[in-house]
Amino acid sequence: MPLRTLGKARIGAFGLDQIEVLSDEQIGAIGTGALASLPTETIAALDADQIDGLTASQVAALSAAQIGVIALDDIMAFPEAKIAAIATAAIAALSNDVIAALDPDQIGALTVSQIAALTAGQLGVIAADDIMEFSTDKIAALGTASIPGLSPDGIAALDDVQIAVLSTAQIGALTVSQVAALTADRVGVLSSAQIGAFSAAQIAAIASDDIAGLSGEEVAAINPAAIGGLAPARIAAFDIDQIGGLTPQQFAAMSFGQVSALTLGHVQALSAAQIGGLTSLMSFGTDKLEALTTAQMSGLGTAAIAGLSGAQIEALSADQIEALTEQQTAALTSAQLAAMAAEDIERFSTGDIAAISTSAIAGLAVDRFAALSTSQLMAFTQVQVNAMTQDQVNALLAAYQEF
Repeated sequence: MPLRTLGKARIGAFGLDQIEVLSDEQIGAIGTGALASLPTETIAALDADQIDGLTASQVAALSAAQIGVIALDDIMAFPEAKIAAIATAAIAALSNDVIAALDPDQIGALTVSQIAALTAGQLGVIAADDIMEFSTDKIAALGTASIPGLSPDGIAALDDVQIAVLSTAQIGALTVSQVAALTADRVGVLSSAQIGAFSAAQIAAIASDDIAGLSGEEVAAINPAAIGGLAPARIAAFDIDQIGGLTPQQFAAMSFGQVSALTLGHVQALSAAQIGGLTSLMSFGTDKLEALTTAQMSGLGTAAIAGLSGAQIEALSADQIEALTEQQTAALTSAQLAAMAAEDIERFSTGDIAAISTSAIAGLAVDRFAALSTSQLMAFTQVQVNAMTQDQVNALLAAYQEF
């Protein structure tokens, strides 16, 4: 009776001594269902010639446990068709030593689904030269759990087309060492979506020269949550195009040190929307504050306004003070009002006067009332007057009586 016609039960009843005497042709004649039913110790007992006798269809029927007991030398002897036939679920059963021993043709024979099933350890032992030969479909199939296993050399070996097909999830799975291995050319081909997938730690790992090569559009793609990965020195080295690419959201996420690193030229180039993203100007020196245009002043957020020190307020010109909106004026503190010169207060509109908060009104020096116009004096609300000190009320009445 041909072996192919024997069922699982009969083949499974064969003892090791009976299996061991089967020729490679007889092994190749065993049905796939019957072969898959053999215990692992039986598969492990097969010699090299018997393993060689397995057909691609039989190899495809082997379970992970069965594949896992086949000797390294026997797997190394598999032709490409048998390598490609290994079930996806069985790929992970191949030891790292087995994967490392496969020749370039065998690695090249791995299918897209097999590539997707590789573990991080398995991927890590594949030579960089073999990774270079992966099709874009295979690169795209690499699992996020296995991506970290790819050696830095393997990452560096990827060409522009391979880099371009990496998904945002794959980009996010790269280790710091892998990101550091990216060359300037590879960083240069990353899409905005890919750049946006980088974490702060990954951004920090990109070489300074590679960061310097980013366009304004690419800089804009950095996730605000990752902007902290840019060292202050790298911010300071940005050209005007790169500074122009930064979004208000990115500015809002910057640290004190990063904001401090902005040069005078950078500050002068910021749009009102960009500067509006800054939540604090505490790191700005006199030169940077004096450089702010009236449009930039109007664009500042109320938190940034409220955070200005008395010395910084004193450094602002009357024109800059005049540019403050009513919302910004409402954010001024008592100490900030006290730091303003008389000519600054004179520039307040009636809306600004009415916007001064009751908590800040005490900062208005009594001698400032005399410099105000009738319309300004009349703009004070009853609520504000109620919050004034007696000296301020007296100064207000005296100034009003002068008209």
